[in-house]
Amino acid sequence: LIITPTRELATQILSVVARLCLDTGVRAHIITSTSEEKLAVFHKKKSNILISTPMKIKHFIEHSEMSLKNVNWIVLDEVDKFFEESNQTFQDDLDEILEACENPKRKFALFSATTSREMTAWVHEKLHNFATINISPNMPVSTIQQELKYVGTEAAKLQVIRDIFR
Repeated sequence: LIITPTRELATQILSVVARLCLDTGVRAHIITSTSEEKLAVFHKKKSNILISTPMKIKHFIEHSEMSLKNVNWIVLDEVDKFFEESNQTFQDDLDEILEACENPKRKFALFSATTSREMTAWVHEKLHNFATINISPNMPVSTIQQELKYVGTEAAKLQVIRDIFR
């Protein structure tokens, strides 16, 4: 489950995920509409990766038979946007979505360019045994193994990324 603050970002993520999943049997889908027709079509699809905004996912849970009890990974992209002062609704929706993800072995990945006190407090409250990784473009971290791979094409780059995650 990949949760983003905007539909535009969800669409960009789907584009990249679809290329990464090519020829793997893994299927990714996006929820961009909450119309009854779209919900019915979506239910017929089998998804390994679901991408959307908190509001759409929450609506989908409340108005369909979708279950998140088997979700293994919850990815929050641009998580700092969820914790801006004007986005209390995002936080409430996130809490409801996390309650619906009942798998006790679920894992989280949060990505953010910045952090705030509110975000840090939420992470401490909701997540346990977490690690924080700060990346600076000018300062390589000595505890992370880095490797440079030369690839000739976009397709080769995607294959190398797939191989890393296998």
